[in-house]
Amino acid sequence: MIDSIKKKWITKDNIIILAQVLIFYRIVLNLIYSTEQPYQMPKDFYFALSAIWFTILVFAMRKIPLTRKKVWISLGSGTTFLIAYFLIAKINVARYGKLYFAVILIYWALCVAFIALMVDFFCSGAVKKTFAEKKTVLIIFLAIVVCMFIYEGYSAIPVALPILAFLLTDITKEKWVKTVNCFAIGYYLAFAQTMTKSLIQNPDRYQNGRYLGSFLELESGGAFCGGAVVCMLYFIAMFIIAERKKWYELVAPLLLIAYPIYAVARITSRSTQVSLILVSLLFFAFIHRKKDRKTSITRAILALSATVVIILAMYVLSISINKRVASNSDIELSYWERHLAPLTSERGRTGYFGDGSILNSIDLLSSGRLAHWVESSKQIRLLGHPFAAFYFPGYKIPTLSPHNFYIEWLIEYGIIGGCLIIVWTLYIALMSISRVLRHEKAGVMTFLWVFFSIGVFTFTCVRWKSPISFGLLFLQYALTIKNKDCGAELEHGNSITE
Repeated sequence: MIDSIKKKWITKDNIIILAQVLIFYRIVLNLIYSTEQPYQMPKDFYFALSAIWFTILVFAMRKIPLTRKKVWISLGSGTTFLIAYFLIAKINVARYGKLYFAVILIYWALCVAFIALMVDFFCSGAVKKTFAEKKTVLIIFLAIVVCMFIYEGYSAIPVALPILAFLLTDITKEKWVKTVNCFAIGYYLAFAQTMTKSLIQNPDRYQNGRYLGSFLELESGGAFCGGAVVCMLYFIAMFIIAERKKWYELVAPLLLIAYPIYAVARITSRSTQVSLILVSLLFFAFIHRKKDRKTSITRAILALSATVVIILAMYVLSISINKRVASNSDIELSYWERHLAPLTSERGRTGYFGDGSILNSIDLLSSGRLAHWVESSKQIRLLGHPFAAFYFPGYKIPTLSPHNFYIEWLIEYGIIGGCLIIVWTLYIALMSISRVLRHEKAGVMTFLWVFFSIGVFTFTCVRWKSPISFGLLFLQYALTIKNKDCGAELEHGNSITE
């Protein structure tokens, strides 16, 4: 019996799958550790660790043969140079401190690893194939990488280099689906550990009706939990579009999705909840068994109708809340009720946008985000504020947070760089829709994640160094896979071992 179990479960493929799950688990865990740190240096350290883990994954997926000596020579030469440079320049723990020294070491190590991966990219003959295929998403991302280094300098290294090396890696569609499955499981495990630990250590830590716990110090906590919901929605979607269904595969995601939904509800992150509603409506519209356009159009119309119903329900609830307040002024309102009430109250008729404007009530519903967006938009320049600060001494960079990822990048990267990021996101969204309509399993997670990201990016400034941003950077790879080079679609279920 033991021998049969070993033969069935302890296989090379299963060991690889387990290793990938653990790597993604460590990456996501380090990313959430990074976002919760109050100071910049610990943030950089944990994010650099996640970049190291991802680089290890890239090396493993490229499967560089020992016979490709130029790659290993470049890696060895780079490591030797790095050690010599640190000794000559006296870069050590005593001089820089343990944390700063670790960050410097990791950044340099990432550069050496990237050079070795690029040598492999050229030696393997993948250059001609990559540029012949004219992968649009790769070209746009290359332009964004240039902007990253112009405006952020060496800080862009852990973001840009590992992702760029990964995008240049040749992965079949079948292998990509298995890798995405590992990402979803690893992400969920990181969420489950972090949330459970928080509930055990700080079960009653609330602020203004919102659960903070022990790791949700920043607004990214709600989005982190929402990402776990998307991971389980992914497995449900894969089951729906599978050619041959194994019903037992649906049980686990349906049970596991309850925990992150509970976490999102307890945290009361409105941006995450709105993002999940958006993903759910698009899930209904485009994830279905039939491949005809008529079904998609019908479902899209129903999704739009549901959106209208949700908006009308918000107004009905607002009227009901205000009636309760009018009859009892001492009534205690929940976090959501306090924000819904201004939609139909006198208080919601006045504000930043002038008396009588409906935008005032929407602004109060969004905790003043509309006003922030308008004011922040006035800070946008052609080349960005860091550029101006570098070339014009005494120039002060604006400190007003726009609570919007896109506006923040328009401010920091300027109109040119900011528009590149907007175009990049929209391109991923549109192309992922077309791939889902063709029932390409390789694009399902990208479809769900990009629209969840758009919702989160619209209402928060999560920046690049977060689990949500990393997920989008990683999942854009699906758009680099060409149908003619990918092999056949998976025909059975959604098991990661099939």
